[in-house]
Amino acid sequence: MPTVVRDLVLARCWLLHGTLVSGGKDRHIILWDTENGKPMRTLRGHLDEVVAVACSADGGLIASASADKSVLVWERSPVAAAAAEELRAIHAVSTGHESVLLLKQNGQVIAKSVSTGEESMVADTGVGTYQIASSSDGKRMASVNARSGIRQYDLETGEALELYWKLPGAVSAIRFHPDGKRLAWVGEFNDIILSNGEVRVWEPTRGFELATLDGPKARITSLAFCDNGSRIVATCRDGSAWS
Repeated sequence: MPTVVRDLVLARCWLLHGTLVSGGKDRHIILWDTENGKPMRTLRGHLDEVVAVACSADGGLIASASADKSVLVWERSPVAAAAAEELRAIHAVSTGHESVLLLKQNGQVIAKSVSTGEESMVADTGVGTYQIASSSDGKRMASVNARSGIRQYDLETGEALELYWKLPGAVSAIRFHPDGKRLAWVGEFNDIILSNGEVRVWEPTRGFELATLDGPKARITSLAFCDNGSRIVATCRDGSAWS
């Protein structure tokens, strides 16, 4: 299902029911219909380019981080912005069970309550972490670090789990299945074993591979599970979508 969004897009994520969310240099968050490639709604509120977006598993919340040092949390119906106060250089965002997870450039992950706005540090992933993904129940988080690869954290204790994966290249997208029992990711490798464009699905607690899917030729920038977790969809750097 090819869908071209627009130039200048810096971040994308998937909502349920065939809706793509994008953010970019025009400072807007746009909801796209993936069937016809047309914009459905534009959300305005940031004062600078949008560098990261994330969507909750149920499709009810969208979180966006901007170079203006703010994070906005949007409710889909009706869409309303709730500005976070004084948020520093945010590298990535992920929506948890009742909070938004914010990855700072120093590797600290901050949980910000959607209802109260309170902040607390839930994990320290170290310098070099550039992506995070959280399970829909808010109990587990996966991080991607340039040095240590994919690592998981218990968000209730903040401790890193023993199981981790050291990889020979960069991970361009990572996502938990809604049931928390599967973890999908895609990387960029120059390796005879791990190929570019392959979407890998792992069992996160024991670390074995469940499936390898042939992905698109274009670089994948985001992954999501749709249709109650039965289908994986992805967006690519060239603006196209894959399922």
